[in-house]
Amino acid sequence: MAAPFGDDPDREHFARLLRAMREAKEWSREELGERSGFAADTIKAFELGRRGVTVYHGQKFDAAFSTKDYQLFEKEAERFGRDAYSATMDAFLAAESGADELYSFEHSIVPGLLQTEAYAREVLSTWPNVTGEEVDRLVSARMARQDVIRRTDRRPPYLWALIDEGVLHRPVAPAGVLREQFAYLVEVSHLTNVSVSVVPYKAKGHTGLLGAFVIAERRNDGSILYKEDIADGQVIDDPVVVADVALRFKSLQLEALPNGDSRDLIARMAEEL
Repeated sequence: MAAPFGDDPDREHFARLLRAMREAKEWSREELGERSGFAADTIKAFELGRRGVTVYHGQKFDAAFSTKDYQLFEKEAERFGRDAYSATMDAFLAAESGADELYSFEHSIVPGLLQTEAYAREVLSTWPNVTGEEVDRLVSARMARQDVIRRTDRRPPYLWALIDEGVLHRPVAPAGVLREQFAYLVEVSHLTNVSVSVVPYKAKGHTGLLGAFVIAERRNDGSILYKEDIADGQVIDDPVVVADVALRFKSLQLEALPNGDSRDLIARMAEEL
């Protein structure tokens, strides 16, 4: 876990401001969590500087403290909250946060929305010429992004996650980290708004092997596609392209194991580790 504040003065300032405001109101972390839509442990992580903060989080704290008129926390979050994301992913985050449904496919690693902190650290540490501080920031931002599927202030999106069976066999981390990750996949698959399905090897050379992607479906505002590639990915809002990729996702669903069978397969992999 990252050290408190990670030598980041902006994060330290945000953390101290949040704690000071909470204590001035004489609220517990549980009470602030209820007002802002976050768990008490998440509030603690914010106050210790161990959680990445985005504009989305700043807006929620402004609502909780009635500081929306002058955007106290939102402006603080803008100073550093999204610097761990590429410009392309940053452009996708607003659509992801406002999505009604998310369709995610990965052929090589566990989707970012479902990674444990240890697994994310192993994956992000492989970036060339990356420093320890940069890894801390990247991991923290990835963990913060996951709040979207567990938020309580409003209905979270339904996440349809498809992973190729190869994800379960690729040794991207030590056995203990993989075991924890697979156990977490089993756990999160029981959430009422998350479906995790495995596309088995018997599907052979399916179209999903051409690339990973996420579709943020917004019923009243059009759908957005984030397509991963080696150059930080692409965001596409062309409805024809998005519809074509959505069709490919549905074809992959037809090849996937049922949720229960997928959960059993992942659990067996965890046990073997």
